[in-house]
Amino acid sequence: LVGAHGARHLLLASRGGGAKPGAAELAAELEEMGASVELAACDVGDRDRLAELLAGIDPARPLRAVFHTAAVLDDGLLTDLTPQRFEPVLAAKADAAWHLHELTRELDLDAFVLFSSLSGIVGFPGQANYDAANSFLDALAAHRRAAGLPATSIAWGFWERTRKRGEEQLSELQAGRLSSAGFPAIEDERGMELLDAAIASPHPVLAATPVSRGAWRMLARLDGLPPLFAELAPAVAAEAAPERVESLARRLAGVAAAEREEEVLAFLAEQIAAVLGRGEGELDGDAPFTELGFDSLAVLQLRNRLNAATGLNLAPSAAFDHPTPRSLAAHLAALVEVDDRAPAAGDVLTTLLDTARQAGRTGEFFTHLQTVSSFRPRFAALGEGAAPPAALRLARGPAPVLLACVPSVTPISGPHEYARLAREFEGERDVLSLRWPGFDALEPIPASLQLAAELQAAAILELCDGAPFALLGHSTGGVLAYAIAQELERLERPPAATVLIDSYWPSALDELEPGSSATSVGLGILDGLLAAPDARGLVDDVRLTAMAAYLALLPEIAAEPLAAPALLLRATERIGEAAGEGEWRAGWKLGQDVLDVPGNHLTVMEQHVGSTASSISSWLSEVVNEPDSKANEGRVMQR
Repeated sequence: LVGAHGARHLLLASRGGGAKPGAAELAAELEEMGASVELAACDVGDRDRLAELLAGIDPARPLRAVFHTAAVLDDGLLTDLTPQRFEPVLAAKADAAWHLHELTRELDLDAFVLFSSLSGIVGFPGQANYDAANSFLDALAAHRRAAGLPATSIAWGFWERTRKRGEEQLSELQAGRLSSAGFPAIEDERGMELLDAAIASPHPVLAATPVSRGAWRMLARLDGLPPLFAELAPAVAAEAAPERVESLARRLAGVAAAEREEEVLAFLAEQIAAVLGRGEGELDGDAPFTELGFDSLAVLQLRNRLNAATGLNLAPSAAFDHPTPRSLAAHLAALVEVDDRAPAAGDVLTTLLDTARQAGRTGEFFTHLQTVSSFRPRFAALGEGAAPPAALRLARGPAPVLLACVPSVTPISGPHEYARLAREFEGERDVLSLRWPGFDALEPIPASLQLAAELQAAAILELCDGAPFALLGHSTGGVLAYAIAQELERLERPPAATVLIDSYWPSALDELEPGSSATSVGLGILDGLLAAPDARGLVDDVRLTAMAAYLALLPEIAAEPLAAPALLLRATERIGEAAGEGEWRAGWKLGQDVLDVPGNHLTVMEQHVGSTASSISSWLSEVVNEPDSKANEGRVMQR
């Protein structure tokens, strides 16, 4: 219960028998800003006590504004929520707000602000009591406005500071659920901007939260996107279809029967990582789900994902009935019917690619794929059917320079390409990954490399909001990162640096020394990508034609050096079956620094990703004057 903006006197009332921790510090800070402050302990859910508090306000300093910010949580499945578990949650929110409404409606207030929650609008799993309480606040604000009284209900998303609040700390699992649902955390400065904007708005109820359209696209593929978000992610809402959910049966097609249980376990590890909001690290298949961090809500979410991927109707308690990932994998392997006789409908090109690879005709196949890809829809200008750019945050850290990753245009294109690398930077620097339109659905593709660069340059500038950033790209993602850096320099908004991870200049494979096979280098990379576990169940006709369409754009890149520092990380191990002693490594000859790192074109981002990250960190510390927080041994740099 506080005064509005600009008030000279504030009365801070907290529930319970005494002032909340930090109240004295808040009062001191407010007094330094010129306000006088009173602290009072009052259960605002107790109408009589609240009436006494209001009656004691000095008439010389009348009440001008009310801010109701209380919240009590008691999460659980609906079947576990007794009346006793509803009462304190509703008392702190609904009862208290109604008492404030009744006891102040005859006063001349400037503002009546209710801190609601996004849960009342969206409905988060396990929060039926909290959802109901916040929906009441939203309804009360609308009721007051209809009666001509001031009211604003702000449905807040998740605040970053909630993660750091001592005994009220939100668990990493709960925070991960919110983030994976497409609602990133609200930083303090942004939150205060949203508060000011909400109070000034003529609307009685507003949702205040950042959103991640990239996460919503992922939800559309896996769990289905709530209709509420259809207008904010129109391409997803229109195209989210059952076949976009990864089919476990399809993934198992072609896998020997004796190996299927291990393949199901690998699939299950990916789903577990998604539910828990963790990276897809090594999973102990014999560890009980409870030790892995599962609670009843996580088990329910895992069941939903498995039902979507298998077409089964698993019980909500499936993970508890089969208490380890290995036992659940065995159960699924026995239930899923696999048809090895025919390819999945709609993936003719993917099937023909497998046939071409087995016959040693992959190069010939890609010649024809280029022709097929020319029929993909294109857009010739920004805003002309282009899917809105989206990014996924992969790591957080205090380093001043954010790392913006540009996915490749290989068949496995997507933010997941940088998941392992990002884990190396967790706690050190922010890492984001963009996405390219056209890989997850038949979205229009940029008609030129220049347009592709403009699309992502605009996205990066919006994401970074003036903060310094470095671009990074692996493989063909490096070529595109370079083109984006050129566009940003043209706009006079250059990146602090650009990092290319074993990226070949588009014409470089035609310039290899005699005695080596240019074809085998490219095909070695492709074979390695298609053989990777990540590719199973991901590569389809849409992705193949998108890849060919983007590859056709790469030769348009201008052979011009960047003004900002650039680094080329080169793999030290050959990939493919290229023979001879000629130079086979990536080389740009445009003034980049060059570092040699362990591994081949693919393993620099897998087994050797730690060395790759160390080299990037050390180089950035040199060129942008950042402190180097990672050791880097055995590197060779050329300038």
